[in-house]
Amino acid sequence: MLLNIDAAKIKEIRLWRYMILVVADGMSRFVSYAEIPPILGVAPFTFKDFHSLVQALVQAKN
Repeated sequence: MLLNIDAAKIKEIRLWRYMILVVADGMSRFVSYAEIPPILGVAPFTFKDFHSLVQALVQAKN
């Protein structure tokens, strides 16, 4: 994964306008959207995409 965090260890993800906070067992990390590399030829993320990602991570945790 981009953040080098095992999805099973993620406890919480918070999304703000310019930052993402990922809280995992024993660590937390703020990530700027600018740190996420673009994928050429793919449409930009939408709120629906981020919502789906969060749901997938929550399901992976459970």
